[in-house]
Amino acid sequence: MDDEDAPPLGVERSLGTLHEHGVKYVLVGYMAAMADVGDGPYRARDVVKRLGSSSGTSVHRDSLIKKGLIFSPDFGLIDFTVPQFVPFMRRRYPFKPRVVS
Repeated sequence: MDDEDAPPLGVERSLGTLHEHGVKYVLVGYMAAMADVGDGPYRARDVVKRLGSSSGTSVHRDSLIKKGLIFSPDFGLIDFTVPQFVPFMRRRYPFKPRVVS
């Protein structure tokens, strides 16, 4: 990763780990999928495609909005509320597609 892609140290220090802030693993997975799609804003349906399932995704999206981690700038779009959050997610919580047997 280039230094340009690394978030400022303050972001890393202030966030620590998302689990320390009470963010459940399934919600971290949703945000990891968002970051893996590219740079925001994101079409919610693209995140669902990346996750490979629509089961529970609206509930997860709503929970992340209520926690203040994402917002909806327009109908069908979502984005992170924290600047430099995408590089943080890509480095700390890279997206891992579910393996279906």
